[in-house]
Amino acid sequence: MAPFVAEFSNNISPFVSGATDKVISNEVELRNAVKNAAGSSVIALDKDITLTEPLVIPAKKDVTLTSNNDNDKFFKLIGANNQTTIMVNDGGALTLAGIVVTHNSGSTGRGVTVNQGGKLTMSMGIIAGNIIPSERIFVGDKDREDGGGVYNCGSFSMSGGLIANNTAAHGGGVHVSHWGSFRLSGGCIINNEAYYTGAGVEVEYCFDRIINKC
Repeated sequence: MAPFVAEFSNNISPFVSGATDKVISNEVELRNAVKNAAGSSVIALDKDITLTEPLVIPAKKDVTLTSNNDNDKFFKLIGANNQTTIMVNDGGALTLAGIVVTHNSGSTGRGVTVNQGGKLTMSMGIIAGNIIPSERIFVGDKDREDGGGVYNCGSFSMSGGLIANNTAAHGGGVHVSHWGSFRLSGGCIINNEAYYTGAGVEVEYCFDRIINKC
């Protein structure tokens, strides 16, 4: 599979503008920052972080994950083997704006799971290198086999960024369940694979809940 390359104009910042509420450098700090988030909170990674279990965005939390503006790169949030990297629960909201959501080579697991009632917004950044094995050996959200990059039962809006090199049974890049909605207005979904159907995006028999704008 061809490697992905992301390039950005020098005139456009790929990171969140304005103040950052918390700059973090390890898993404990990240989980505490999410737990203590008040209002719309911006959390900036200062280095790559490898998780030991899914990062959960719970109800009543509105979190933006970005990379430290002092560094001209995206930092990685790396999921644990056989687990989803980030899970957005009912009533939670997550914005990805300048990080890479991935797994290490040789590991498996999904990038982001959006449960019913959860909200995901992607304005910049990368979801890549996430694989759900065909044997369905998976921990973190009821053993689902679909949606290598994103499994969406809630609301997912993508206006920028890249979803690439993810693999699953159905919807290698994005799987949208019949409870979910997906608005695509920008960004790129490329080079994803599915064992069966929907290499890029798989929509589960509910076209009336999908709003496509490209």
